[in-house]
Amino acid sequence: MLVRALLPQGLTTGLEQVLAAEGLGHLARRGDEEVVHSLVQASANQDWAVRKASAWALGKTAPVGDSDSLQAVVTLVEDPDWRVRKAALESLGLLCEEGCEIALSGILSRLEDSRVEVEQRHVLDIISREDRDVQRTAVELLGRLAQRGDHRVVTALQRYLDTTRTRDMHLLDSVQEIVRQFSITTIS
Repeated sequence: MLVRALLPQGLTTGLEQVLAAEGLGHLARRGDEEVVHSLVQASANQDWAVRKASAWALGKTAPVGDSDSLQAVVTLVEDPDWRVRKAALESLGLLCEEGCEIALSGILSRLEDSRVEVEQRHVLDIISREDRDVQRTAVELLGRLAQRGDHRVVTALQRYLDTTRTRDMHLLDSVQEIVRQFSITTIS
């Protein structure tokens, strides 16, 4: 009964919807279709905080591999707000197993988007800390979800290394380590 009371339909303020989504993430059992459906709908809300809370809660409640949830969360990977993108990437890590194509495509496209954004900035500009945090999350997730031998991963990460202007050594080290691991695996 409490879980049903937290469904976002009918709630009027963004704060109420955020609290409802977060409550569902904590209380609902994984796979509750009504909860997942409500969260998928809430993921399209115009309030960034509602989208972020919905992404997080979908990671906690949707069944692993659920196509509607995955599609909603992958859409949020391209959200204009970095907090929503980061929550979406973290949720993908909970909703996917190795080789999940929809997640891999979303992550690879996010790396490509970041590369284009960097190329369009002035030479002296650097990626904001928030963008680096999202990119770090994307790279770590890519390393966990991609199957060894997936040449797209090496190509995308090598292109990222060649074009990025980031000074985040942790991020660069992570990218180089994944490229090294995948390169060794793909050569064998």
